[in-house]
Amino acid sequence: MVFISRDYPWASATMLLAFIGYSILFPANIFFEKAGWIWIAPGRNFAMEHMLVNNYFVLGLFFLWGARDPIKYLPLIDLTIIANIGHATTEGTESFVSARITDRVRVRADYTFTRAVDTDAGLELLRRPKEKWSANVIWNPIDPLTLSATLLHIGSFVDASRDFSIPRLLAPGYTLLHLAAEYVVTDQLKVFGRVDNATNVHYQNPTGFLQPGLGVFGGIRVANYGVN
Repeated sequence: MVFISRDYPWASATMLLAFIGYSILFPANIFFEKAGWIWIAPGRNFAMEHMLVNNYFVLGLFFLWGARDPIKYLPLIDLTIIANIGHATTEGTESFVSARITDRVRVRADYTFTRAVDTDAGLELLRRPKEKWSANVIWNPIDPLTLSATLLHIGSFVDASRDFSIPRLLAPGYTLLHLAAEYVVTDQLKVFGRVDNATNVHYQNPTGFLQPGLGVFGGIRVANYGVN
């Protein structure tokens, strides 16, 4: 693993960062199938990341990930086994921008684009959404109270049916809204609550597995050293 950083003289808070790594993923075991023992070769990964950070709270990241003998589930007639798929490449970008609008209002937006391909077959890998973005607003109307809202979007992705009778299908994207609030009563006591999936969107991820709808949670946090 190699990590490289550099400071630019024309912007004291700007850095160019790079990361290069190599890893080996060993399977948990050897599988026995009707034809006999099946050896799953260890997956080998090569990763590279490059990012730019500056004092305006803007970050851009380019990543490239290559894998040899990556491991995936392989559906058969009456069972599912784990097998290697040859070579795969994942590349894309990540970026975010954040700003303090006023002393009591902060905003942040994130965007991720990912391209994941089985390079031997020339097909997109399953369950890798190409696009993901989110927007977050945090508001402190009074000092002890914090309110926040997050809008999260997951783009469409290639998937398979739950029993893999349909090996490739296009799963629809979805958008979720999460809300949260917390109130600091004292230095040792905080009351908090949140609403997940506030619009009660019905979605599946992966296909065939329905995810939770509207959820409301709340609680009290007590500490002897300060909840802040």
